[in-house]
Amino acid sequence: SYSDVQTVTALAGGTGVAVNFSAWTVGPRGNYTTRCSTYLASDTSALNDTLSGSFTIDVHDAGVVNILAPVGVVAKNSIITPQVQIRNYGSVRDSFDVILTIGAGYVDTVFAVMDSGTQTVLSFTDWAADPIGMHLVRCTTALAGDLITVNDTLTDSVYVYDDDVGVVAILTPIGN
Repeated sequence: SYSDVQTVTALAGGTGVAVNFSAWTVGPRGNYTTRCSTYLASDTSALNDTLSGSFTIDVHDAGVVNILAPVGVVAKNSIITPQVQIRNYGSVRDSFDVILTIGAGYVDTVFAVMDSGTQTVLSFTDWAADPIGMHLVRCTTALAGDLITVNDTLTDSVYVYDDDVGVVAILTPIGN
């Protein structure tokens, strides 16, 4: 709730003046009503003493909910379709890029268009699990004007192992 009173003095008839009010701390998202009124004891017409309006505070906020694949442990050269779950936490329909990186060798971008409050799963270009070892999986939403950036990036990891088995040496019998 906000209320402020300002006094205007020595205003000549038929003229106007801009009146500045104290600052208002922006509230949460949603619809708001404004109202401004004047009071003059000798006012001859109260019909023009009040003016009302309204406005909406929109929030732009997209974020990563979960990295679905690849995560955990996978065999070398497995073909995996990377997938992430994202959400439009904002109050308006928004469109934005979603960037996924896996290790140092994979980067892909998918464009998303989402209504307010919705969640979806995005699929990226297939990834061939290689090389062997631990890989950082990182997903980032890139919404211009995102007001809450703490949910824009999520990281996980995937370990690529090699399930190849082979003979190293013959220990016995030795000889011809």
